[in-house]
Amino acid sequence: MMSKETVALAAVVFMLTGSCDAAIEKLANKAEFEALCEIAALADLEAEAAEELKGGEAAYEAIRDLNMTLSPDEWTKMFKKENGKRDWQTTVPESMENDPFWQKMWQTWLKAAKSVNSGNKRETLLASAGLKDATEDVQKLVYIKLEPIAEAAEHLHAQLKQQTAVDKIKASKDCKQELNQIVYGQTTKPSGAPEQDAIFKTGTNDGHSNHCEGAGTAHPASTVIGTIICLCAQGAVSGLPHACIEANTPKPRWNGNYNTGPAQWTDISKFCGPTAAKKVAASLLRNRLTAVHTKLRIQVSDGYLGAFLQNNCDGDTANGICVKFTGYTPTAQQHFKDVPWVKKISDFA
Repeated sequence: MMSKETVALAAVVFMLTGSCDAAIEKLANKAEFEALCEIAALADLEAEAAEELKGGEAAYEAIRDLNMTLSPDEWTKMFKKENGKRDWQTTVPESMENDPFWQKMWQTWLKAAKSVNSGNKRETLLASAGLKDATEDVQKLVYIKLEPIAEAAEHLHAQLKQQTAVDKIKASKDCKQELNQIVYGQTTKPSGAPEQDAIFKTGTNDGHSNHCEGAGTAHPASTVIGTIICLCAQGAVSGLPHACIEANTPKPRWNGNYNTGPAQWTDISKFCGPTAAKKVAASLLRNRLTAVHTKLRIQVSDGYLGAFLQNNCDGDTANGICVKFTGYTPTAQQHFKDVPWVKKISDFA
């Protein structure tokens, strides 16, 4: 007869390990699938332009407006009709309308004139420059000294605007390519089934667990959709047709054959819907990765994404329909963070 202590210990062991005939149930990987789909969907969006540095713009405007404030009356009155008495002069004055420099600069000058004309802007500018109580002669001297600085600031501002436009185009293009690498393993989204050499690490041997177990840079599931296939494809022996999706009809089982992975994604992708997001921002990408990372579970000294009972991630309901990150622990997170698609997100965002 077993002692009470033995019975209690057996009960604890049973609760920790589960019964001998335990099996993974349908939709076990639904949450993981949806989290990964949220990342995959971002590849269809455009990049959100990085926020421009406001400090440089503010400094330029301060110089421009102070220069206008200190300018002679004959200059400032020119920006209003009838020598400063009526509405704003929105076009180049007739006497200078054929001057290309005036054509180029008029709207900039007009903007400055309007800016210093609003509220107590003039007084604020003079106070911030330490000229509130300065004599007219001092203000004229400062204006003379400021003129070349204002011209240089205008030139640099124009260069910055041009470079920013170029950078935004490049950033948008780079973002699109990088997202495609993260999701599909190639710089352009495939028009049909993706390449097997792209979604899984090149040279991966056939076999479900061979595709779904590894660590860091050498992990075979090197893309988002490779990871999804591991979690959702029906295993060859005792697989689960509805590990991720309730509505899908059973598809051909996946025996882990390297060449048939893309066909699995073609079926699964129909249930990987669009995202509610409109633009890809770095913060959004980081949040989506965190949503996946927090779903990892540690068994002994390895990390698992998806349902795991015992042995390995071979797609069998008695073992694991999962992705294994060998050696992953709270103090060895690089075994997940260095996986190609994960690292690309971290580096990019």
